[in-house]
Amino acid sequence: MILRTVIFVFLLQLVAGGISASETGPRSQPTNKLELSASERLWISQHPIIRIHMGGNYPPFELRESNFWEGSIWKGLAYDYLMEACNRLGLKVVVTDLSWPEALESIGKQDKGVDLLLTVMHSPERAKVVELTRPYLVFPQVIVTRKDGQFVSGIKDLEGKTIAVEKDYITASWLKRDLPGATIVETPNSVDALRKISSGSAEAYVGNLAVASYIIERNGLTNLKIASPTVYGDEPMSMGVRKDWPELARLFDKSLDSFTPEDHRAIRDRWFSVRYEYGIRPRDVVMWLCVAGAAALAFIVPLRIMVRNKTRELEKHKDLLNAILDNTFQLQGLLTPDGSVLDINKTALNFIETDKEELIGKKFWDTPWWTHSVVEQKRLMEAIIRCAGGESVHYETTIMNSVRNTQYIDFSLKPLRDSSGRINYLIPEGRDISELIMREQALRESEERFQAIFDESPISIVLIEPQGGTYVDVNRKFCELSGVSKDEVLGKTALDLGFIAPQDHQRLQNLLYEKGKLEQEELVATNHSGDRIVSLVDTRFIEIGGHPYLLTMLRDITARKWAEDRLRKSEEDYRNTFENAPVGVFQSIVAGRFTRVNLVFARMLGYESVADALDSITDIVSQIYADPGQRRNVLERTMQEGRLELDEIEFLRKDGSRFSASLYMRAVRDADNAATSFDGFVVDMTERKRILGALREREERIRLYIQRLPVACILWGTDWRVQSWNPAAEFVFGYKEEEALGRTARELIIPPRKAGEQANTIWEYMNQSGMKASSIDENITRDGATILCEWTNTPFFDKNGSITGVISVAQDITMRRHNERALQESENRFRALIEKAPIGISMVRDERYFYSNQAHNSMFGFDKSSEILGTLLIERIAQQCQQETLDYVQKLDRGKTVASQFETIGVRKDGAQFPYLVSTARLNLPDGPVTLSFGTDITERVQARELLVQNEKMTMVAGMAAGMAHEVNNPLGIISQDLQNMERRFSPALPANCAVAEELGLDLSLVELYMERRDIHNYVASMRSAVKRASHIISSMLQFSRQSDATHQLVNLNEIIDQSIRLASNDYDLRKKYDFKHVAITREYDEHLPQTPICITEMEQVFINILKNAAQAMCDDGTSNPSIALRTSHTDGKVVVEISDNGPGISDSVRQRIFDPFFTTKDIGMGTGLGLSVTYTIVTQNHGGELSVESRPGQGACFTIRLPLQRKE
Repeated sequence: MILRTVIFVFLLQLVAGGISASETGPRSQPTNKLELSASERLWISQHPIIRIHMGGNYPPFELRESNFWEGSIWKGLAYDYLMEACNRLGLKVVVTDLSWPEALESIGKQDKGVDLLLTVMHSPERAKVVELTRPYLVFPQVIVTRKDGQFVSGIKDLEGKTIAVEKDYITASWLKRDLPGATIVETPNSVDALRKISSGSAEAYVGNLAVASYIIERNGLTNLKIASPTVYGDEPMSMGVRKDWPELARLFDKSLDSFTPEDHRAIRDRWFSVRYEYGIRPRDVVMWLCVAGAAALAFIVPLRIMVRNKTRELEKHKDLLNAILDNTFQLQGLLTPDGSVLDINKTALNFIETDKEELIGKKFWDTPWWTHSVVEQKRLMEAIIRCAGGESVHYETTIMNSVRNTQYIDFSLKPLRDSSGRINYLIPEGRDISELIMREQALRESEERFQAIFDESPISIVLIEPQGGTYVDVNRKFCELSGVSKDEVLGKTALDLGFIAPQDHQRLQNLLYEKGKLEQEELVATNHSGDRIVSLVDTRFIEIGGHPYLLTMLRDITARKWAEDRLRKSEEDYRNTFENAPVGVFQSIVAGRFTRVNLVFARMLGYESVADALDSITDIVSQIYADPGQRRNVLERTMQEGRLELDEIEFLRKDGSRFSASLYMRAVRDADNAATSFDGFVVDMTERKRILGALREREERIRLYIQRLPVACILWGTDWRVQSWNPAAEFVFGYKEEEALGRTARELIIPPRKAGEQANTIWEYMNQSGMKASSIDENITRDGATILCEWTNTPFFDKNGSITGVISVAQDITMRRHNERALQESENRFRALIEKAPIGISMVRDERYFYSNQAHNSMFGFDKSSEILGTLLIERIAQQCQQETLDYVQKLDRGKTVASQFETIGVRKDGAQFPYLVSTARLNLPDGPVTLSFGTDITERVQARELLVQNEKMTMVAGMAAGMAHEVNNPLGIISQDLQNMERRFSPALPANCAVAEELGLDLSLVELYMERRDIHNYVASMRSAVKRASHIISSMLQFSRQSDATHQLVNLNEIIDQSIRLASNDYDLRKKYDFKHVAITREYDEHLPQTPICITEMEQVFINILKNAAQAMCDDGTSNPSIALRTSHTDGKVVVEISDNGPGISDSVRQRIFDPFFTTKDIGMGTGLGLSVTYTIVTQNHGGELSVESRPGQGACFTIRLPLQRKE
């Protein structure tokens, strides 16, 4: 009874749900047909179907439901709006199964994309992705809490609480931003979010009012309420159309604008009624109680009447449903959640022929249906536990019927909930599928038998799609035949796999469509490995499931064809062999006649043709055998032994002459083992005898050759024992032939330390390679001396390929090897001499370097010869000298007379150039002529030559300066003396002056007074000072210009520096480039500077060069307030002089080369590049000192000179 009641209620709910669903579904016919423009109608005709995205769990806007009558259907408030709008536009809709993120990503794509999103929040962010219609649904964002929860007036009251929202919705990001202290729980959908509030897992939900209202009502979440609005305001929803279809968005705007208020109300009333509980006010509670009491009094009597009528109606429906339930073919029942039986229908009771009272209250797994199997009982218990947890269970199982037979059933177990969602009952259902299972099993067994026959058939079987020719199924034999797996074959054609040539495929296809079938057609195919396969093909059209196929069977006859070909070829070979054999071949019978002979045998017997021989020879005994009695003997032995071989027998020719031959003959027997004929062949031994004689003569000659060979020739057996020993071997090793014969190589010539190694190695090599072995080995002679021999060992083989002996030729190369070593040592010495030579040596062929020694490599800046070998000679010559060098080399190559040496300019690897002196010679080497060159870097020689020229110039200038100084010095002496005399003539102190003055009437005192007042005395003093200064300058020039003998003197270096400054200050550039007098000189001398041994004139030259360079550099740079500082000091047995300036400084690249000869940064004609080079030489070589420079661009330069206090002799 309880089961019937529950099922009755359950069915009523289903009926009500189905009716409700049908009522809420969209109307299929448009209510108002829109007036559309021609372009709008054209667009709709080109795009009649719209792909949309529906969220299956976003009620009430988008949801997917299933019921008994309609199955799975799409529904929702937004869906109804869409369908109504599409009806008015004449559009059709296809719903895709994409998730929300997938739909957003694929909108507008041709394959698996969507054209329209049904509910899109109207926002600028979404407008970038889709074309939005005007909002057609607007609902506020609200807060939902439990009715027994704390009072919530707004968003701020949710701080610190747990809030459930939908995943990937924008609401979640808003809440995280505004409520940093709250815990945000994101759920897959709105239903799960609200259920978390209902169960207490979360405290509040923030979302759409319509969504919350619908879910609360439909899911019986009666403990929830709408608590308050949010600050987020209304949520406008639009339809989102793909960006490239803006026409569709405008069409939907037009259609939605045509909705009347009644249209909107009709759609919305189908889905929800909003109950808004914004807190609780006592006044409202009292009012509601009063209203409820009045309503109760007003409706209680009609309600009782209605309940009584409904009860009667329900009883009628109950009886009807009981009848339906008891007469259904399915086994049904009702269980408690713990598995106890509450009710069972008649179909289930009849199945086991048991009364219902015996089963009520029992555990379902203990009832007779399940006691046959402990496994099935345990499986049922697990299913009941799962179903009690809310899961519907479905599986196939077995139960026991009344006659103890096992039956198969399709079993399901469903939970039944009350309005609060609690599971009160479990409904088990079972459908007997034993007959279906048995039929399926029989069908499966039949299929397995057919498949086994198909797969194990010894004939290849193929099922082919006739339209495209693709393989639908193939058996194992076909896979073995083709050499590919089944997976590789299916879906492909024979042409795709390369099994059949196109012309063969076309031929078979034409035959098939001409005859309707193929029978025993021969086909040559190629398998996966490239092997050729010959098959007989049979093909028929068959029909499977109403679809035509080609059934093809291929019988592999490759082996048979191969055997036939071999047999045919064997017959051809036998015929060719018989007819073309170089020996005589015959067939004869016992009676003494030939039945078949070849042309060779016929001509061997003196006949011109085979026919002539067969016709002429009628009696073999008398016409062929020289001794007729031998014929009988030959026949008897052949018939007894089956075959006969005779090395020599005499036959007769046609003309009666005799010839020797060898005979082979065998008997051919019939089924009774009686000899019926004879086959054989004959070899004419006449030529063989002649050849054997010639071979014997040749062997004798060879023996004589070996005996007279100037090198040792020894014949060894397989055990390395001597079988032949020529006189040369006796000469080399000292053993006579009779002493050597029969003895092993180890006993005679192999040193004891190599006794096993030497012979075994040679033997293994010859045995493996089948070739002669050559080696150079140490051997010993009869007197114990060790010699070096060059061996060539040649093996002899028998017909099986085994070595039967070895002939060895040995030559004593001890002296030759000694000479080779001496030659090698000489060559090594010569190579070492060349490699270590201090001058560069190279060889050039075809204008490219062929050889280069170490000195040559270093000269051109290379570390290895490999860097320069193969490069062009011209690449190592400065551009200005390349043509001259090429002309020289070409003249030398042509054999013309050229200078033995010439100077040129070489180019190093880094591009630096240097003067290069080359001496050449032409050599004719075995592999061709080369040019041999000896090269020297003559940089120092050129420097010395330039210095010599410069020195000559300076010597000439010094001579001229000395002469000029001498000539100038005489007038200066006269001027100085006359000035002194003039002063004396004016002096009143001299009596002679006074006497002359008195005679003339002059007062010398007044003259003196006049001179004082006119400052004449100062003029005279100035002239005297100038004369003294000029005299001092001329004295210094004379001293500097005198040729030094390079003697070193102990001097005070401070004085030498001052003397150099004076000389430099007198220097003035005639080109007005600089004036040394404009340079400020600062002196910081060491007052206790010890005497230093120097060559005065050389050190003056050093200081003047540095001072002049500094002055010129500062003048060229335009240095303001140019100055030079000179400092002297002494330390560690050395005198240190520092000369620094405040000029432009020196770059690193210039500083590294500043002391190189001929290196200058001045313009052409302004400097020789020798000044600092000479300075460096004077300091370092002449005085054993050090000269260094420190400078940075823009920070001046400082030259430091260090001179030893003790001069090294």
